[in-house]
Amino acid sequence: MKKTLLLSLLLLIGFALPILADEYGMVYHEIQVYDELGRKVTGISGVNIYLPGTTTNAVIYKNRGKQDAITQQITTTSTNTTLSSGSFYWWGADQYDFTITDGTDTFSSGGRSLSASEGKLIFPLFLKDVSTSTYEDDETITMGTDSDWVISGGATANLLKFTPASDGATFRIGLADGTKSANVQIYTASGVGLLIDESGNTLAITGLTTSINASSNYNTNINTGTSTGAVTVGSSTAGAIAFDTTSTFSVNSDSTMAFTATDTTAGNVMTWVTTDGGMAFTAGGAANGDFTVTVGDDLTFATTGLTTITNAGGIVLDGIATQTIIVEGTANDYEATLSFTDPTADVTYTFPVAAQATYSVMLSTLATNAPDIASSVTGGTNQLIFEGSGVDAYEAIITATNPTADIVWTLPDAAAMTVSFMSSTLATNMPGVANSVWGGTGQLIFEGATADGNEAIITVADPTADTIFTLPVMAAGTYSLMSSTLATNGVGIANSVWGGTNQIIMEGSAADANETIITATAPTADRTITIPDKTGQVMLSSAASVIAPSTTPTLTVGLSNIYTDTPTDNENQTITFSGAGTAGDVISIVFICVGTADEVITFQATLVSSTGTLTCDTTAARYYVVTFISDGSHWYEVSRTAVQT
Repeated sequence: MKKTLLLSLLLLIGFALPILADEYGMVYHEIQVYDELGRKVTGISGVNIYLPGTTTNAVIYKNRGKQDAITQQITTTSTNTTLSSGSFYWWGADQYDFTITDGTDTFSSGGRSLSASEGKLIFPLFLKDVSTSTYEDDETITMGTDSDWVISGGATANLLKFTPASDGATFRIGLADGTKSANVQIYTASGVGLLIDESGNTLAITGLTTSINASSNYNTNINTGTSTGAVTVGSSTAGAIAFDTTSTFSVNSDSTMAFTATDTTAGNVMTWVTTDGGMAFTAGGAANGDFTVTVGDDLTFATTGLTTITNAGGIVLDGIATQTIIVEGTANDYEATLSFTDPTADVTYTFPVAAQATYSVMLSTLATNAPDIASSVTGGTNQLIFEGSGVDAYEAIITATNPTADIVWTLPDAAAMTVSFMSSTLATNMPGVANSVWGGTGQLIFEGATADGNEAIITVADPTADTIFTLPVMAAGTYSLMSSTLATNGVGIANSVWGGTNQIIMEGSAADANETIITATAPTADRTITIPDKTGQVMLSSAASVIAPSTTPTLTVGLSNIYTDTPTDNENQTITFSGAGTAGDVISIVFICVGTADEVITFQATLVSSTGTLTCDTTAARYYVVTFISDGSHWYEVSRTAVQT
């Protein structure tokens, strides 16, 4: 049986009171709160009844038939309260969740919905705080029968603390005679950090940075007694091992002493390092004091100071095709290696004398990087030289003119892409230099022939989609772009003007699907259209608009500059103009006679002045033309033809 100490409300099923249901589907609930010892808890100060599985207050009532709704939170003074001395009741749905509080602690149903059959709730007053429990001497605490208790603590400095009554007390797990023993496991973020394994008689510390006697003046002894067991430090998979002391370090052996690197993994070396005090290797005897180091792999000298090798004959690295010099730097797994490819002739690398004390060499990821080698980048006299992919006599050379002040060329950080520099045939091309072109913030800047404070600047507004401006191929000549004082001038933009296929397009004040378009018919010779120096409107020709025949037809002004009217035979008309038009507008009306009887045409006088009525001919297919002109507020007849065939 598993028992888990919970610091939330313990729910126990107690006695079931009679469940009464009324005609509204309400169930009667009555609850008494007890502590763990079965005593009534009378100090309950607040109760909330929730809808099942939620923290939403349920609608509950003091009396059946949905009478006297109870205000939540239920307190001893809330509206229609039933809470008294830890007891409360209500009418409501059968299932519910809840919280109860004594003003200090709050306990809930913990997601387990209850029903009206459960009339007893346990409010923990003791198990919520184990630290208040006191146990006398020689007492036994039995934690279940299956040895599986869990102690959960809060985020405090001391999760579990034992303080003995006096020094020398023993904290014991198991029996001294070994008949009963146990494993001890302490877990860290990476797993079991400390493990005492009773079956293997082992103590293991893993996944931890382990310190022994890190900050005391006591001695640390390993196998200094009568033990005959071997002492092993490290293994074939162990990391670095360091021995460090401020005093003498002694290694003594009554037998042969060997320092052997047995791992054959490439790059593994044996390193002797000294910082202060130096390191001396002294040999004498038959070898006449010679010191010989014989290795089949790497030989490394590491020091925090200078390493000086004095030899009148210089230093020779010889033996294999690829020679290397390794510089350790910080003692870790990373070294700087100088590697020399097997030369086919003498090669001299010269470090020149310069004013500055510290320099760096220009590095390359190309192992064969050298002058006249494919894809190499090298330096020249005030030059950076690029060989390119072909080994030939042609290179790309970047040369800097002797500067008169510090100049910084910046390659900005950008998303991954392939880009090119903007080149120029002007050798002096720079900002502020005559005839130069350069870039600004969203700009292309032209200095012009004079180096002054005035430049021509092309600025592009922040685009919301890809926009391409194309300069078409044209016959040789000098051209200009059509400029605009409208900063937002663009296709489909209010008040904009742009070109189309043999068109000039005007958007108008509203950015919509309707534009005014000027289109020229393909000319057969040069044509010149002159707009005079005066204010007015352009007279346009258009298709004729038809006046629908009736006794009171309307001429809709603005549809056209010519209208046709075919009156019904023997039906007189009074024509009304829909508006006064614009000053200078001219319209003509063609009247078409259709019958054997005459028709009298009258022009409504409100907006029109005429020479009088017009009587159509009694013969069909006879015509009259009447022309009017507007002054902007009234129409005036200017001509009227006689009958025409």
